[in-house]
Amino acid sequence: MLSSRWEGFGNVIVEAMAVGTPVVATDCPSGPAEILEGGKWGLLTPVGDDQALAAAILATFREGSKGHEELQNRVKIFTLGNIVEKYLEVINIG
Repeated sequence: MLSSRWEGFGNVIVEAMAVGTPVVATDCPSGPAEILEGGKWGLLTPVGDDQALAAAILATFREGSKGHEELQNRVKIFTLGNIVEKYLEVINIG
């Protein structure tokens, strides 16, 4: 669970997904929605809405989440090799 009001990049989200742990996060600027693809890979709740956050946590316990392997495959886009490749593309070296 990540209950931030703002976040540069939610490393804890990627780390949780890498070991197949379901994720619930607040939809704060700027990392969680991007990492979770708008809620495809975990539940997003409005910032400051403790009731929605609690409901999402309970729903995750009841219903589970994407399979461990699916979560682990998603985080592969955040590996060092992939990120370096993207930076090189942006600066026109790759």
